[in-house]
Amino acid sequence: MQPLSSVEYGGMLSDRVLVPHAEAMLARLPGNADPVALASVSDNLADGFRSVAPHLRDQPRADVLIVCHGARSIALYAALAAIALGAGSVTFESDDETALAVAAALGATSTHSDFGRRASRWPIVVDCGTRPEVFLHALDSTESEGVLHSVSYYAEPFTSMPLGKLYTRGIRFFTGRVHSAATLRQVMPMIADGALLPALVTPTVIDWDDAPSHYLDPAIKLVVTRT
Repeated sequence: MQPLSSVEYGGMLSDRVLVPHAEAMLARLPGNADPVALASVSDNLADGFRSVAPHLRDQPRADVLIVCHGARSIALYAALAAIALGAGSVTFESDDETALAVAAALGATSTHSDFGRRASRWPIVVDCGTRPEVFLHALDSTESEGVLHSVSYYAEPFTSMPLGKLYTRGIRFFTGRVHSAATLRQVMPMIADGALLPALVTPTVIDWDDAPSHYLDPAIKLVVTRT
């Protein structure tokens, strides 16, 4: 983040990192927690959680659609959170067979898709990936007066947005980076109580010394450990 913050805080594989505003930013793990299982809590899990939690609070028991076209861990954590928060149903739509299998094991309805014609429409839809054309599919799969929450990152400077359709159908659109410290205040009690189990999205664990040769290996969530 140095180009944005003008301060070098250290990277993901640094021996030491600086934590700005540490008293506010740090959250204590439950006493019996496995740090490896919770390595994604402040990042991918928080991102997935906030994509569904406020909308299910507004619409309890609503049905949720997760459209996964990349960023598999965030999409799967969104499905895990939606199930834990009591969604009426959770449908996980993707063209990634590995992600679909994990989603099914979590308890979601897995649907293989080429992101062409929509299967139906949902009151809460999460767009998670990297392909702008699939964003349009997620939008078309959102009910009128529904919620479309995008946790996608589109690298191009401009991505087409059909504002007329959003406006006339009354769809509320959410985007922006997760505020992890605030989200952790909701997530950590659920983990401590066993209501939310991040380890169900099993990480691929590699040793610190193997990171240079394996850091880019295919994995839903890669965690580097040091003994």
